[in-house]
Formats: sequence, structure tokens, C-alpha cells
Amino acid sequence: MYELVEFCIRHMTHVPCSPTTYKTLSSVTETRAQLCARVAELTTPLLMHLHDAQSVEQINGTPDGAVCAVTGKELTPKLGVQLKFNKYHVCVHPEVMDLLYHYFCIRHFPLWMAGRVRSWLLDQTWFHRHIDADKHKTIHAVWEPIAQRDFDTSMAFLQSFVHRCAQKRGASLH
Repeated sequence: MYELVEFCIRHMTHVPCSPTTYKTLSSVTETRAQLCARVAELTTPLLMHLHDAQSVEQINGTPDGAVCAVTGKELTPKLGVQLKFNKYHVCVHPEVMDLLYHYFCIRHFPLWMAGRVRSWLLDQTWFHRHIDADKHKTIHAVWEPIAQRDFDTSMAFLQSFVHRCAQKRGASLH
């Protein structure tokens, strides 16, 4: 994750990354793209609309009479969330929300993480738009384990989803 955090820092400060960083990110991007494509094959068309979104607003809770945009099941006001992205405003079940959240995170992982690092940095009293060597080390020390954990969590969730779908598909063939 060193290269990812390096990309985040350099992206924020508008400094080009090294060829090694871009090569590593390219490899990670290929892995992410393959998993996202597999998930997209197995799920709802709503996912492709989320795929194109640059941001998503989440509203906890749903209005009376709302149904999940994916499952069609009725949602109680406390069981579900509303998502606003692009021109869509949909209600989804929490289980569907988990899938959409992890998909969005992996789909946009480098820029999503860069946004998180940027938000954190803006709250740091020592940050004044210039990142010297000590600050650089501090940023890496804080964000590398977070980036690795979040990446691994979302990848594992999506891989588990693909595995469960394959199991269901296999069981329905017998």
C-alpha cells in the first residue's frame, strides 16, 4: 500500500508519481477492475449506474412504503438507506447497501482514499500545504495500515459475494 498512499499524497499536492508507483497502481487497478467486472455480471443493473457515479450521498432511513430498488422487498423506515448519485435517488436494504458500498470503494479506491487523506490532512494543525520528509513519513505511517485494511476488507467482501453467487448457481444446477 506504500504506492497507494504515495499516490494519494502526490495527487493532493499535484506532484507526479514515480514510474514505479504508477506501475504498481496499474497492477492493483487491473485486480480491482477484474473483481468489479465479475461482481457487475452477478448483480443488479443499478450497480452500473453506481459505477459511473463520482460521489454518493447516503441518507439513513427510508420513507414509509419504500421498497428496496434491488430486491423489491418493502423497507421499514428504520431498515434501509437512501442513496443519491447522478440522477438517481433509491432506497436499498442494508445488505444491498453493503455490496454497493464495497463496490464503490474498490471501484474508486485510489481517489476515494486520496479524498480521505486530504480531509484528514486539512484537520492537522501541522499541515500547511507543504509536505517535508517528516510529514511525508507521518502520513505514510498513519494511512498505510488504514488503506491496506480498507482495501482488504472491501476486496474480501466482494470476493465472498462472487463465491456465494457461484455456490448458489452451482446448487441450482443440481
